[in-house]
Amino acid sequence: MLTAAQARPVLLFAHRSKSSFGMLVVRGKNMTQVDMVAVDDLVREIARALVDEPTAVEVESVAKDENTILKLRVAPQDVGKVIGKQGRTARSVRTILGAVSMKLHHRYTLDILEEDDGEH
Repeated sequence: MLTAAQARPVLLFAHRSKSSFGMLVVRGKNMTQVDMVAVDDLVREIARALVDEPTAVEVESVAKDENTILKLRVAPQDVGKVIGKQGRTARSVRTILGAVSMKLHHRYTLDILEEDDGEH
């Protein structure tokens, strides 16, 4: 049996809410910004682990009603690494987002943007 000192901390991924006092209620428990890791940070860290230029990774969150679109930008030479062979890596990241979406009752979608998208 593990003691409290041996137990590993558990991270809770939650959407940043605009509730008062910076609190978010997840499964009946009040959570603060300190207690949670944002979903966009999760995607950012996964992408940084995959690419050659981790400093070029940017994730922009666009919230729309019950959906949040995560726009992922990486260096042009790293786009293939994030997408993977036959889109398998991108599909895996989207699967993780699907699991987070189910837990938080909020849909997250991932858009991988290439340099020539010109959405500025």
